[in-house]
Amino acid sequence: MSFQTELEEAIIACQKAQDTCRLAQKKLKSASNWGWFDILGGGTFSSWIKHSKLNEAKELMMEVQQDLNHLSDELDDVNIRFSTAQLGFDWNQFFDIFVDNIFSDITVQNQISKYQKTVSDLLQKLELLEDRLSRSLEEELTGIKSEQR
Repeated sequence: MSFQTELEEAIIACQKAQDTCRLAQKKLKSASNWGWFDILGGGTFSSWIKHSKLNEAKELMMEVQQDLNHLSDELDDVNIRFSTAQLGFDWNQFFDIFVDNIFSDITVQNQISKYQKTVSDLLQKLELLEDRLSRSLEEELTGIKSEQR
């Protein structure tokens, strides 16, 4: 395949990872909102909804990890390295729902904030990477046009 095609594939893979990150951000924001409600006395029902949103975010983050693996493969084709740590989510759902006190609620809320920062940082890196790839593609296209003249 041509270098141009490889760059285009890398850009598409990068955009897919960004889209999935944005979906995870929305789920984490929703979980955070429910978390604050839970801290303020929402009870078992709000804990259950919060964890439902967290589980949805966890599934999306597993998809982000798959997207990043695919992106890494595409970047190898254009000789670009992009490293990300494994995106792990770890919280004790049983403890938070069944113990359900302000301390467990605050602990989970702190974890949600940490996950939000992780996703936000990753999204920022992906946006910078997409800019870099787009500039490379533009340079490649400019070079091809110059050669055709």
